[in-house]
Amino acid sequence: MCSYRIVHLCDRKLLSDRWGDESSGGARRKYYCLTELGVKTLTDVQEYRQQLAKS
Repeated sequence: MCSYRIVHLCDRKLLSDRWGDESSGGARRKYYCLTELGVKTLTDVQEYRQQLAKS
């Protein structure tokens, strides 16, 4: 996924991000997680796609 797309999803409050710790060695990693709104939006889109597939 393009990093600009991820930023856009964060701006729309569908994703949240956080930095991991450096205790495992190597560079810090950024982790993304769906917000409650993101989960609801994903569920709605999946239901819509299923309805389209039936028609």
